Amino acid sequence: MHVNFSPIILTPTWFEDWTDLLLQIDAALSPATTAQIAAEVIFLTHNEALHETNLGWHTKAEELLWRPDLQEPKLSQNGQLNVRYRANQKRMHLDRFLALADRVLPYCCICYAFGLGIDRLRRSVIAMSGMK
Repeated sequence: MHVNFSPIILTPTWFEDWTDLLLQIDAALSPATTAQIAAEVIFLTHNEALHETNLGWHTKAEELLWRPDLQEPKLSQNGQLNVRYRANQKRMHLDRFLALADRVLPYCCICYAFGLGIDRLRRSVIAMSGMK
């Protein structure tokens, strides 16, 4: 089973909200599922065109998504200019999320995360497979 933990949006309560969600996931999974679950982690990437569209229908939600104080420009592979959380801040929050996932869902291999180094990925995959 594959789970997509995304988008992670840095709200004032993001960590508590994700803690609650991961605890609910842990409580709901069968042993067969815990034996095979893997996940990816992706933090919010946004862009100005979508920001303008969102302002037309849900201004309050957009206040949480469009955060120039937390975000930096990023040119995507398709050439579109996006914003993402600043790299140093994102790394800190990613490490915090991964520690939470390790604590609450220790059986879940995080197989992909933007900003996650290959050594840590390799350790996660090796740990899940039982290889040395």
